[in-house]
Amino acid sequence: MWPILSNFTPVLLAFGIDRLFRGFPNRFHTIDLFGFVLDWILSLAPNAERVFLRFLYGALVVLAGTAIVGAIGLLLQQLFDLLPWPIEWLAKAIVLKMTLALYNMSLAAQAVFETLKAKDVTRAQALVKYYVVNQDTTRLNAYELSSVTVGEVAKNASDGIMAPLLGYALGGLPVALAHCFIDTADTIMGHHDDIHEWLGKIPALLDDLVNLIPARLTAWAIILGAIFSDANVRNAHRVWWYEGKLSDSLNAGYPMSSMAGALEIEIEQFGHYRLGAGQRRPEPGDIVRAVRLLYAATTLTVIGLFFIIAFIHLVRP
Repeated sequence: MWPILSNFTPVLLAFGIDRLFRGFPNRFHTIDLFGFVLDWILSLAPNAERVFLRFLYGALVVLAGTAIVGAIGLLLQQLFDLLPWPIEWLAKAIVLKMTLALYNMSLAAQAVFETLKAKDVTRAQALVKYYVVNQDTTRLNAYELSSVTVGEVAKNASDGIMAPLLGYALGGLPVALAHCFIDTADTIMGHHDDIHEWLGKIPALLDDLVNLIPARLTAWAIILGAIFSDANVRNAHRVWWYEGKLSDSLNAGYPMSSMAGALEIEIEQFGHYRLGAGQRRPEPGDIVRAVRLLYAATTLTVIGLFFIIAFIHLVRP
């Protein structure tokens, strides 16, 4: 029982730190740390005309970077294992917390809600662009901003919570940190434009592969979390079942469709797809409901994680 508690306690401490300290400043989150390094590395990429070299460069960056980050995670884990158990748990929790985005995402969503509630659409556009999607939002109205924010809350449940936690359960800090590097590389490099199109091919493919299982587990966490929130569990399952594959992303449609069904709203990627079609348009208040559901889904994820860790230790020779 002790090895199980030893691996699981850092998870509880990580969320305790998240709650107690209201998240870490963005500059201490792995997304910003890795993003800073990747921005510098990409400034050295071959020029845009050399398409094949840019393809190889992007592949080398993400594969080598993942290996290096995983090795750093392994070194940290081995060093922490030498410490007395209370300090070991706390050290692992701090590093694990750096891979999670629960409070930061809920804080950003709450800021968008408050701004839309005050009918300051221009300010809300800036907040969504900076904190949520990093895309042009100047043409989005209040409904569209609400839709984008709710959709990103659902995606964050997979990318920023389920995936790093599942990685930690399966392989400890090395896997959790390696996943965050892949996710960050896809975020920075995986754009369909003249600059990033070929650089981001392999990062996007790798991100799709490592999120296959987390995205689908997140959808179920949201569906079950609807039981404990002011949401519609049956509709969450229905929309997920029929529309989970409709998005142009291999994985994002699953948590987003379950969120759309649970809240009985449309989530639209404008000009691409619409999940929960025929349901009402989202309102700013649905952002708050989405965050509430995010916390319910996260709680169930942590409970499930305990059983995954226990199972791994029981079957391990």
